[in-house]
Amino acid sequence: YTYTDALLQDMKWGFLLSSSKEILKVFDLLRKKAKRLEDIKGCNLSFGQGLNLSKSYLVDAQILSAFPFAKKSAIPLLTSEDGAVFNIQKTSRYILDRTKLTKQESQEIRAQGIILFDPISTSKKPPKLIMPRGISKHFCAFNSLGCYSSSGVDLYDIADSASEDILLNLWLFFNSSLFWLLREISGRKNLGGGMLKSEAVDLESMPVYLDFQNVKEIKKVFEKLNKRQALISIEEIYTDEHKQIDAMVFDFLNLQVPERNVVIATLKQKVTEREKKAAT
Repeated sequence: YTYTDALLQDMKWGFLLSSSKEILKVFDLLRKKAKRLEDIKGCNLSFGQGLNLSKSYLVDAQILSAFPFAKKSAIPLLTSEDGAVFNIQKTSRYILDRTKLTKQESQEIRAQGIILFDPISTSKKPPKLIMPRGISKHFCAFNSLGCYSSSGVDLYDIADSASEDILLNLWLFFNSSLFWLLREISGRKNLGGGMLKSEAVDLESMPVYLDFQNVKEIKKVFEKLNKRQALISIEEIYTDEHKQIDAMVFDFLNLQVPERNVVIATLKQKVTEREKKAAT
């Protein structure tokens, strides 16, 4: 690399050293055609991390059933128990907003060893999109429910300024093979069970916004994925829905068939190597 090479400014050394020339060429093209979150006009989007609350904050349907008054204060919280969904419509866990409970009600809940959530304790709002931070399966969930995440990589819209079109464009790219490959290469492979650790900070400098100008087609894919969970990544790659997503991303970038094949093959290789390493 030359000192003035833009890739040196945008990519970490580990990223550059673990990528082939063919893949770096694709990423360089992405850098030229995509935008960073901060460059999307009229929006205030940012990556962040979930609430990271201890298990003592979490309640389930049994608690809500035993203490019916708690339902008025229940805030849905996405956890690993909810799996790898593409659209969040319900959660199995909740946190309880202490400001919506009386003193007596709060005492009854605390007697169960449950810690009440104070909304003032965080500046975070429910994110628009949620991705896993510890990745066993790749996916990006559209937050239709308006829940918080327990420990996800979240996309926040501070002023609720992003249109549905912008969010769907991001959702599509975040569910593509190219983005999954970005996370595989930039993430940390030091977790057990073949899991990949990819933090919000790893995405901050990356160009991730592509204006597909094809929301109608994105919505068709969204509807197909609306009620199902992501398969293991190697299998998900070959589903009709994922092929549609990849085709839209590859077409936007004008990638030729050999380049497309390299992206898919490299993603499969990275996932397989990571899982195989964990098993030995």
